[in-house]
Amino acid sequence: MKLFKRQNQPKHSLFDLDGDSVEAWVNRLPRANLSETSKQLYRALDELAKLDCGFKQRLEVLEILRPAVHLILKGLQPRYLKAPIVLPENISKVVRLCNLFNTLLEENYRLAAKDILEHRSWAGRYKQSLALALHTQLSELGQLLLRSYLLYHSEEPDFWQRLHNCYRIAHDSKLLDLRVKDADFGSCTVEQAYLRPMLFVGAHPHQLTQTAQLKLYAVLHTLSAKTKILAAEPLKCCFLFDPDGTEPPIYRELCDSPDGFLGIDTSALTHFLSDQITAGSKAATPLPARLCEKLADAWSSISDRIEERHEEARQVDLAVGISSAHFFIAEEQTFDVFSGGLSQSPRISDDNPWPSPPAAGDHRGLSLADVEVIDYSSPRQKKPLSKSASYRHFLVHTINVSRSGYCIAWPAIEGNQLGNGDVLCLRESHSPCWSVGCIRWIKKQSEEELHVGIAVLSHAAEPYAAIRIDGHGPAHRALLLGAESVSGKPPCLLLPNSSFKAGIEMELSQPGSRLHVRLKQALQATRHFALYAYEAIAAEESAKEISADQRQKSDEDLSEVWEIL
Repeated sequence: MKLFKRQNQPKHSLFDLDGDSVEAWVNRLPRANLSETSKQLYRALDELAKLDCGFKQRLEVLEILRPAVHLILKGLQPRYLKAPIVLPENISKVVRLCNLFNTLLEENYRLAAKDILEHRSWAGRYKQSLALALHTQLSELGQLLLRSYLLYHSEEPDFWQRLHNCYRIAHDSKLLDLRVKDADFGSCTVEQAYLRPMLFVGAHPHQLTQTAQLKLYAVLHTLSAKTKILAAEPLKCCFLFDPDGTEPPIYRELCDSPDGFLGIDTSALTHFLSDQITAGSKAATPLPARLCEKLADAWSSISDRIEERHEEARQVDLAVGISSAHFFIAEEQTFDVFSGGLSQSPRISDDNPWPSPPAAGDHRGLSLADVEVIDYSSPRQKKPLSKSASYRHFLVHTINVSRSGYCIAWPAIEGNQLGNGDVLCLRESHSPCWSVGCIRWIKKQSEEELHVGIAVLSHAAEPYAAIRIDGHGPAHRALLLGAESVSGKPPCLLLPNSSFKAGIEMELSQPGSRLHVRLKQALQATRHFALYAYEAIAAEESAKEISADQRQKSDEDLSEVWEIL
């Protein structure tokens, strides 16, 4: 979607379009005043995108402004790291500003590339300038992708189309092997800059902590040098992608129709990671050994690791039941906070989380206190149940671990608390957020211990209150599970039961956010929950270009951000 429309302005109001003038202006910025500096840089980039100037002037100005912008973005990053999954309003506005900065930079470099490409004779003469414009576009898009995963969001709908478009231009102009200097995110070729976000999304970033994601992205410009894009025999590669499409790369085994697809060969990269794991402390890469293991696994063919399980004792926090899962994923906000904005929804007290009559997902008629207040320090230690709180999470130990789930030990005396198909949330000690899973099987190991198989449905979820738009029925707890396109998992909506039919429209609400969706087919159902595919019901104007009035309103909205900063 085109964001900025040139208005043929001949002159920039803040500086002349030459390096000396721009550099002097940047040096005069009040660096100690984050709000004023952000405001001035935003104005400079926004106005530059509307100027009808030559690509040489645009690139010269951008190369001076860009380091200052990224210095601001680096200063703003601590404000949203380790924030709740449901972002508070102030933090959400800061994130929006950061995204706008990256988008403004990407749009300006796109305009420079467009100017060169409109004159065919220039493409050969100014190959390095075109490579710079495309390389920086890819880098700015990569920052948008990284931030979306850091905050457990999904990328914008047109993200992959914009990324693939840069690749096609670079390929047709024979620029993929040109190396571009980048002091902010690492010098590399145009092809490596393109592979960086491709490898990142292929590493299942939703399964990584924020720290691990940042460490990984910081070295991807070098790791991508050990991969290559293959047009010949792409089916021998781990990942496939359509350069003319709108989707991220996908595992070869999950691609139904590979016609026109290219391959990403990661064999040399996985061998390198294996060597790093063996080298231990002497490894050349700064990535921890455990992260290298995860990456080597993610960047390998599915057939090389299907059903691979490792006997490993880990401590995992776990909470049983959709009520508890919703509570902890929502950073311990009560359901009243989510359902209060729904005009049709009855008020549901967290002292009595189940509406009457009980929704499917109720634990076989047991009271909430009997189900969700387990309190013990290890699977082998039995402690009396505590009823001092409505929601409790507790510690379990794993027997073995696989990519898609866990086998845990559970005291047999508490076996009546579990049932096949139960929803639960869990997290390892190093994880910043809760995963959503369900119980697949329960097996009696001994008179004292059960083994329980847990399948992970999603490594990140957003909590909502859901109500039918037609007003029939109460508000339900709902979890929006993000797509993991590389592994083939689509986005889906988890609801407490399977009584909803395809085609029903629902309103989802959380503090500061609303979403209208239409349910599609049920992807999975148990007596406790159901997973539904869905489609968002977008407003008509969302598909149109942002008008001048809308842009002005957007700028007015940013005034609140300057006050926050």
